[in-house]
Amino acid sequence: MKRLTIILQRTLAIAIAALLVAYCGDYLWLRYRVARINPDAAFGSVEVHNYDAAPLKSGKTEYFAEPPQTEKCVRSLFPHMGYTPCWYLSRHNRQYIQMEIVPVVPRQWQSRVEERFCALKPRGEAEMLVVRHSRLPRMIGQRCGGL
Repeated sequence: MKRLTIILQRTLAIAIAALLVAYCGDYLWLRYRVARINPDAAFGSVEVHNYDAAPLKSGKTEYFAEPPQTEKCVRSLFPHMGYTPCWYLSRHNRQYIQMEIVPVVPRQWQSRVEERFCALKPRGEAEMLVVRHSRLPRMIGQRCGGL
C-alpha cells in the first residue's frame, strides 16, 4: 500500500511538472513570435455567433441571434495574454447566453433594494424582468453611476 502511494505521488508530480513546462514553453514561444518574428503571426481572429436563449412560459426555449462578432485569439496551445486559443475558439464559435426571468422587487422592499443596487424601480408587484446574465452587472453599474 505504501509503495502504491509513492508511485501515485510521483506520477502526479511528473504530470504537474509536464503541464507546467508545456505552459511555460508555449508562453515563451508566443512572446518570441510577438517580439521577433511578427506580432500578427501570433494572433488571429475568429467570427463568433452569439445567441440569446430566452425561456418561455411553456417551458420551451426561444433563441435570438445577434450579429456575428469577430474575436481576437492567440495561436497557441493554452490561453495567454487574455485571449482564447484560436483552435478552441474556431471549434466553439457558437455561444449561447442563457437568459432568466427574474422577479421584480415588491414596492415595500424598493427602498432597501435601491440602497443596495441603485437599479430596480418596479411598477408593480407581479411584474417580471428578463435580464441577460453578462449584461446585468453593467446595467446596475450604469444606473448606480458607474459602480
